[in-house]
Amino acid sequence: MTRIIFFPDDTRCSICETALSPEEAAAQIREGRACPPIPPGDWSVLVVGTRVVVFPLPTAEPSPPVTLSAREAQVLSGLAQGLTVKQMSLRMGVERRTVFLHLARLKSRLGASTREQCVARAAALGILPTSPL
Repeated sequence: MTRIIFFPDDTRCSICETALSPEEAAAQIREGRACPPIPPGDWSVLVVGTRVVVFPLPTAEPSPPVTLSAREAQVLSGLAQGLTVKQMSLRMGVERRTVFLHLARLKSRLGASTREQCVARAAALGILPTSPL
């Protein structure tokens, strides 16, 4: 089961589940045949574990730079891989509450309220880590 999370803007979110694989769902979105219906436009489509996150491409207007600590970048990398907090804490060698702390700071820095928004905003800002956790 794949969950499609669509952020048309900074204030709204729509969620849909499909029996398609994440890659098949992403392909349908790119082709314009998606659930939920996604209006034509420039969208970035990101597969995160069993989720597909869709968000607007960044605008040309510059945004203030976001700097992340090394641990926040590790948590962001884990989120992008679809890892749970428990999995991240084991890989990072820290307590789960420490991961929650870094996650809260990450959400605050990125102005996000969900884990998916963190990944979407980081991708839109071009700061999504490419190395696995």
